[in-house]
Amino acid sequence: MQGKKILEELEKKYDYSKGYLFLGELYLNTSQKKKAFENLKKAESMHKEMGMDYWLAKTQEVLAAL
Repeated sequence: MQGKKILEELEKKYDYSKGYLFLGELYLNTSQKKKAFENLKKAESMHKEMGMDYWLAKTQEVLAAL
């Protein structure tokens, strides 16, 4: 049962990290750079922690656009 709980937490974290990326993009597109930066940095940190190289690269591309 513990393994299932760990998997559920990882799935949530995966979804949250992408959510921060998408929210950061939304804020960037609406000229809210401070909020964009905050969300993108959260996403970047989570992607690094989980070894999500593809999403990390995408996040860093958006950060570069700031």
